[in-house]
Amino acid sequence: MILKKLFVLRATACYFIFWLGYFILFRGIFLLYHYSLSSRLDAELILGTFYYGLKMDISFSSYLTLLVLVALGLSPLFTSGTSGKVITVITTFFLILISIISIADLELFKEWGFRFDATPLMYLNTPKAMAASISSSPYLMLFAAIVITCITGLKVYRKFVLPQFNMIGKPALLQSLIYLFCAGLLVIPIRGGFQLAPMNQSVAFFSNSDFANQAAINVPWNFFWSLSKQLYSRKNPYQFMPEEEADKLLKIYYQNDSINTSYLLKSVKPNVVIILWESLTYNVVPAIGGSYQGVVPEFESLKREGILFSNFYANGNRSDKGIVAVLSGYPAQPKRSIVKIPTKSSKLPVIIRPLMDHGYYTGYFHGGELEFANIKSYLINAEFNSLVGKNAFQKGQMNSKWGAHDHVVLEKALKDISRQPAPFFNMIFTLSSHEPFDIPVPPRFPGGDLESLYKSSLHYTDQAIGTFIKQAKKEPWYENALIIILADHGHRLLGDSPRYERSRFHIPMLWLGGALKVQDIVISKTCSQTDIASTLLNQLKMDASQFVWSRDIFNQFTPSGSFYVYDEGVAYVDGSDQVIYDFPSNELISRTRSITDKEVELCKAHLQLSYQDYLNK
Repeated sequence: MILKKLFVLRATACYFIFWLGYFILFRGIFLLYHYSLSSRLDAELILGTFYYGLKMDISFSSYLTLLVLVALGLSPLFTSGTSGKVITVITTFFLILISIISIADLELFKEWGFRFDATPLMYLNTPKAMAASISSSPYLMLFAAIVITCITGLKVYRKFVLPQFNMIGKPALLQSLIYLFCAGLLVIPIRGGFQLAPMNQSVAFFSNSDFANQAAINVPWNFFWSLSKQLYSRKNPYQFMPEEEADKLLKIYYQNDSINTSYLLKSVKPNVVIILWESLTYNVVPAIGGSYQGVVPEFESLKREGILFSNFYANGNRSDKGIVAVLSGYPAQPKRSIVKIPTKSSKLPVIIRPLMDHGYYTGYFHGGELEFANIKSYLINAEFNSLVGKNAFQKGQMNSKWGAHDHVVLEKALKDISRQPAPFFNMIFTLSSHEPFDIPVPPRFPGGDLESLYKSSLHYTDQAIGTFIKQAKKEPWYENALIIILADHGHRLLGDSPRYERSRFHIPMLWLGGALKVQDIVISKTCSQTDIASTLLNQLKMDASQFVWSRDIFNQFTPSGSFYVYDEGVAYVDGSDQVIYDFPSNELISRTRSITDKEVELCKAHLQLSYQDYLNK
């Protein structure tokens, strides 16, 4: 009896140590894979990633060990020797799953800047588009790494761990109950101890280095936590203050009185074309502080013909969030995206509805899959008169991994728009400057590195848009046209900044066209994608009251400022001032000297109420 207990204790201890070592090993692999980032950390921070990540490693190792103890506790229901097979099946399953998650995380971290979670599951309904998004990744190397880690892990398990379980015979009923009781005790390390708050990512946050904090996170734990808590929870985790207090803070920020608006259009019914430019960052526009010259020369020359917004910010870091921010004036949420849930996105106001009530014809153009991220359901619910996606192009025109390249889409858009009844509203969403940055022309910037490819793709789209504008000027409708060019979001390249930094969200916006009264103007007020809806509708002297999360940029009493969200936090920027609040660590990552306590509370109030509004829809 005592010997059998010792066998069980030794077997479960070996199993726990097996998984703990597996997670520690993968943390080392993560640091090596991202050597360009980890080399900036000193030895203390490197060791800190292992020390502070150990609690999460213990938590998930305990979870897996709990499953084994449950299998042992239920083994009287099995035939002799079956419990070892069940444990092997459990181990094999999790070895494969955890290896896939951990290896995928190595590459996805480059793009996202945060550890692998349940976010990719949102894009499973459009596998081709998802594959195109990561097509520059070294597939063969990653697949080989998954195979090698799985095979190695199984060999170690079979040699050192499985023999320990094979020494355990079929337990009596009392022993089974003891096993199940011990399994219950593992809930303590799983939740991180006896403290009131259960285990969360904040236990791994220990320094001012975001990369060090991210490296300390246990990826499988992060994945299953986000799957069970973040994606499907109906509870608002961002509760900072009473709702009445948060409402009071936001009321001043979102005041929206069209009486004090400066009208900059010649007509109240202009033909409107919005060009949503994939991944255009401020960094390639020197006029607004960018440091890269000659990447978008057409855009640079066009700025003299219109109104350039120098402190304009994307609301989030994904296309689906950018589209909703522009068309619905609706703020983005960390982790979640309202466009992916049609029952919620169908309740959003959309700018084309008041336009259609005033006689506008509306169209949407994109060279790829409209279904990506469930955007098609949002567009259909918006009731566009026409939707153009990849099915509108011939097979020979689908020459990009995402679909039809930008010059093809813009040529079709120009032909179709010129046949539309005036007044009209159209959105053209480009795609060629999305990773993997493949373009149908010789690259402007030599080199096979991602930065060169990205700049060349922006230069190609810039030329295509420049040609579109030149041709549009020959059309009769251009004399009464307002063309708005802006990005759907920024990009991680060309700045090497952390995922939460303002440079990732700072984007250009340019208004031009024959309907403008003014030219060569720069607007320095800090503003956001969400402000387009109210600003445009007020320029057209239409009711914008339903766009409660949108502000009129040209209203002299509208406060300067903009919010944006990243994967687990929110930021508020105003000119050179900023405050960035990180939710897992419950800390202000950045706060400039001029930011007041009231603005810090405003930042939190915005996150709290906008997320609650999302839950309520």
